[in-house]
Amino acid sequence: MPGPPIYIDSSSPPAYPTSIKRKKRSEGGFLKGHSCMHEFSIAYDIYATARKAATEHGAREVRKVSVEFGEMAMASPEQVSFLFGTLIEDDPLMKGASLAVSVTPPLSRCTCGYEGGERFACPRCGGLPELVKGKEILVTNIEIEVSDE
Repeated sequence: MPGPPIYIDSSSPPAYPTSIKRKKRSEGGFLKGHSCMHEFSIAYDIYATARKAATEHGAREVRKVSVEFGEMAMASPEQVSFLFGTLIEDDPLMKGASLAVSVTPPLSRCTCGYEGGERFACPRCGGLPELVKGKEILVTNIEIEVSDE
């Protein structure tokens, strides 16, 4: 039988993975019912993508990474931002980089021709529209500083 859910103790700054402690759901906690693993893997992928692109272009520093979160992505942009900041602390190439987050509203399409933001029922025919945008998380821009040489 699985154990109780894992929450990060909010009394100390989260440090992956050493500060994971079991708490009762009623106690709340840093992530208030969500697992940190999902957001950590997203933050790490953003970090790895930016670092790889910067290295490939001869950057000496990364200034800003812009990310678009779909409203239906099922991830917390705030938690991803926090974890991204933790990941870049000890990386000289990435240290000091900011993460600019924008949230994209969902876009759905129905077989009747409707296209819009309704996610659950088509306002024209009552059918179930297909979600075509709003679930993704995309790195849209990486600002780097390169040497003059």
